Amino acid sequence: MQHADAVAIATDLMLRAARAELPGVPSAHSIRLSSDGTIAVEGPVALGTDVQRAARLLEVLLSRASADVIAPAAFRLILARSYSRDESTFTSLEQFAQALTPFAAPDLPAIVRALVAVANSLADLDSADDAGGLSEFSTEHSPPLVVTLRPARDRRQPAAQRLGEPLGVRVALAGAVAIVVLAAAVFGSRRTPADQPPQVASIPDTNRADGVNPVAVDELPARSTPPAGVQRESGVVTAMEILPTRAFSPTFARAASAMFYHSGTGPRSAIMRADTGSDGGVLRVTTVVDDRGSNFHPRPSPDGRSIAFDSDRDGERGVYVADANGRGARRVSGKGFAAVPSWSPNGQRLAFVRSESGRPRVWNIWTVDVATGAAARITSHPYGQPWGAAWFPGGDRIAYSHEDRLIVRSLGGGPVRILNSPIARSLVRTPAVSPDGNNIIFQVRGDGIWMLDLASERMRRILDDASAEEFTWSADGRRVAYHSRRSGSWAVWMMTSR
Repeated sequence: MQHADAVAIATDLMLRAARAELPGVPSAHSIRLSSDGTIAVEGPVALGTDVQRAARLLEVLLSRASADVIAPAAFRLILARSYSRDESTFTSLEQFAQALTPFAAPDLPAIVRALVAVANSLADLDSADDAGGLSEFSTEHSPPLVVTLRPARDRRQPAAQRLGEPLGVRVALAGAVAIVVLAAAVFGSRRTPADQPPQVASIPDTNRADGVNPVAVDELPARSTPPAGVQRESGVVTAMEILPTRAFSPTFARAASAMFYHSGTGPRSAIMRADTGSDGGVLRVTTVVDDRGSNFHPRPSPDGRSIAFDSDRDGERGVYVADANGRGARRVSGKGFAAVPSWSPNGQRLAFVRSESGRPRVWNIWTVDVATGAAARITSHPYGQPWGAAWFPGGDRIAYSHEDRLIVRSLGGGPVRILNSPIARSLVRTPAVSPDGNNIIFQVRGDGIWMLDLASERMRRILDDASAEEFTWSADGRRVAYHSRRSGSWAVWMMTSR
């Protein structure tokens, strides 16, 4: 990969994030190059359009070199400005991308196809160099080939030193080795009708999203109208913004006067607590966890003594439990990527999503006994990323989403209840079970907030906010908090019954 190729790839992703086609600027290890000349993003994507994050992405791509080239002084100045905090700093991704455009190769699809062709010729190189990468994907179909861009192996040299000196800018694929893997069944594969899953692609990002917000790639067109018997707008709720400062993933404490959430995205996100009044207004905000790491999805325990969250504080995203004040955090999810915890009603177990060994794009739901550490697998989906693991009041069932289906599963081995999305081929996300266990609220991607009445299996859209997700019910079932960018930036909102 040449210098100009890296700039072309980075600017394309910047502009896609600026147009809200992506929730934010992806990290290098989430980028997949396809033989058809397209670039996909697979994995957690931190929310937001941060210029410095975009500069870090470009720097990582430029740090892979199959040959040394000298970066023009003007180009080095642009990168230096992207990290600066003075008045000359770029104020938007569009502005940063436009400044980089003169240094980008002109034909991006041709670049991508050429890189994949090079990778194909290196596919049989020593697999030992693939440590930590994507492997063991299904080979029973004929999905497109993709290329993984890996992070740098040696990051000891400070960024400021690399940018401040006229060094050769190094560019390479996968640390001089291009890794070719088959795309997972979720991404572009085609099955026979007998074993074909819903043709919807979902992406995890803890990491979701960044946070861990999921990003959909190659989703098939949704039907413009719901099927017969499905009601759209009901007009029975109102919504208001209560935390307008980059707040995500809210959760009510057992006492409805407190709410936890995470604030910030990317390489730093803190766990926060907001004390609220009877009308839902915020009275005070305090910091619970801020260790300069990425901390997401706080969930207070039913007794209020502990808090669960996911974090990359040890290098790999995992689920942690700490005291309610954030102290004494310990990892409870074991090895491997894990995220999005939820407490059982009795506070003894946590449910969470965990990636499959060697298959990071495939998630399943597990539970862990917080006291003993005993873990149990709940689902065994061979593709895609379940989301939710919302407990029913009795603690014997959970609800979660998988692709375009809403699933209610008994933890004791009983029957599984599967309900299709009310909008055909549209992803179902972030379901939450009501305190009485009678309703499930969830997102239909691109359409809004929906409610399922379990007794009648009637679904109805209750709010047309297409960006709303990660719902939490108040203890009395009359309020639902969630995050949304309906106002133009991510914030926590609250729905109340009229």
